[in-house]
Amino acid sequence: MADQTDFRIFRNLYDGFESQILEVFEHVEPDPSNAAVYSVRLWILHQGLCAAFGSLCNQFHCRLIGGKEDPNILDFFSLLKILSIDPKQEFRLQRNPNFTVVPFSDWTLSQGPSWWQDYNVAKHKLDAYSLRNANLRNVVAGLAALRAMLCVEDLGSGLKPFFGRHSTRVFLGGAEVLHVVTHG
Repeated sequence: MADQTDFRIFRNLYDGFESQILEVFEHVEPDPSNAAVYSVRLWILHQGLCAAFGSLCNQFHCRLIGGKEDPNILDFFSLLKILSIDPKQEFRLQRNPNFTVVPFSDWTLSQGPSWWQDYNVAKHKLDAYSLRNANLRNVVAGLAALRAMLCVEDLGSGLKPFFGRHSTRVFLGGAEVLHVVTHG
């Protein structure tokens, strides 16, 4: 069973991923026209973000649901409701508000989110085609998904929010990396 200290690891991972994405933004402007840009560096970020997301979901699943010894992404779908995460939650890049992701919009009981499916393909069969899935949109979606999971409200049992709904990390010139818009 994970304790609060274990969950801090994910906050540290998020901070590291965010810093790396900011470095990518120095070379690739985060604009919707660049959403499909892919690279080996983005592949590394995509793999890391998804591995962290899956591990965090597993921690929440074990603590809040229990049961299955080796749950997968489909088992984690119920966490959205348990953690009060709006699947329509939209994340906008502050640097370019036209670049938006809704990381959970296509997640269902029978299919993981598209950015996760792309990760899984590249994890199991890396080739020139699957490398294209390691694109800017999928990396930003993975960061947004990890952030959403780290913004949960106090669930009792020692689980506390890591960011709170409104606190953000800051980068160059005071702009927020992600701005969250929740649709009612």
